Amino acid sequence: NVIFILDIPDLEFKPSACINRPWRLTGDLVKNPCAIPREKVDERRQKYLAVVTEILKKFPLVEIWDTLPAFCDKTYCWANRDNLILYRDSHHLNEDGSVYLGNYLIEHYQKMN
Repeated sequence: NVIFILDIPDLEFKPSACINRPWRLTGDLVKNPCAIPREKVDERRQKYLAVVTEILKKFPLVEIWDTLPAFCDKTYCWANRDNLILYRDSHHLNEDGSVYLGNYLIEHYQKMN
């Protein structure tokens, strides 16, 4: 079986903005919520999904798994879960995020079979 896993949502901020520190050089407050609005993520993904969908039409046996449900609810796509920051930067998961997504995908896959 071949499975194509769709990309994770991109953030528009550094995940470090969500960490409470005793003081900050910038004076910025802790980002709350530690998330990006879901509608922005959906809007930005439209072109990506159109390209991927068009290409994968040529490969009907390829399964497509979406990572969005692992990170997003109806309102936000979150950079953190269970008090853990999941992103290394605005575009990449850190180790905790990779484990979190891996566990989500394993659970997702087991439900499908």
